[in-house]
Amino acid sequence: MTDISESHADFYRRWHRLASAYFDWQFDYIRPYLGARVTDIGCGPGNHTRYLLDRELYVGVDRDAAMLQDLAREFPAENVRTICGDITLPGVREQIMDLAVDTVLALGVLPQIERDREALAGMVDLLPPGGTIVVLVPALQWLHGSLDELDGVYRRYDKAMLGRYFAEAGVDTLSLRYFNFVGAFGWWLKARLLRQRRHADSNYIVMSRLVPILRALEQRIEPPIGMTLIGAGRKR
Repeated sequence: MTDISESHADFYRRWHRLASAYFDWQFDYIRPYLGARVTDIGCGPGNHTRYLLDRELYVGVDRDAAMLQDLAREFPAENVRTICGDITLPGVREQIMDLAVDTVLALGVLPQIERDREALAGMVDLLPPGGTIVVLVPALQWLHGSLDELDGVYRRYDKAMLGRYFAEAGVDTLSLRYFNFVGAFGWWLKARLLRQRRHADSNYIVMSRLVPILRALEQRIEPPIGMTLIGAGRKR
């Protein structure tokens, strides 16, 4: 994920700490689509868990047992559960479905899966009819560059592409929204033009400082492009 000498869990925690205002803003667009019983696919060490502690049930799912142990230690609440494993495996899927979740979160997961269409369909299968899926993915293939390669990102998405994926998986689109207009140009500069191979702390610090301005602008005018695409849909 990065060329600095630290664990993935520590890297993700530091990243979210430095850019906490940015992720608070991002989650404002996710929160309206959340149900009472949420499963967070690819939850890692629990960087999004703090936003979901008010839910009836939060289920963090990841293949990394060490990250899940970190999550459980940091959030020892009764409504927080973890499941270790791959959702393509029957035993893991059954555990999730037995918990009667009504919302699936896939925040940054799909672009790191080669067969992403099948992965999305598998996530939708975890839901009952009327359940909600919320997906966050990097936007716009022309932004794909060195930092995507560093993160193991196969592809970036646009509204039409994610809308097709939803339709193929039996999901009615509720919202497709580009997020962080300004960040798209910063990403193009660093990942495409300069071909940077390291996530610098300064990137997150600067972005967090710009959040009040960007938040105000994007609340008034929905951006035509963005660094990220947030999609929400309801299972038929």
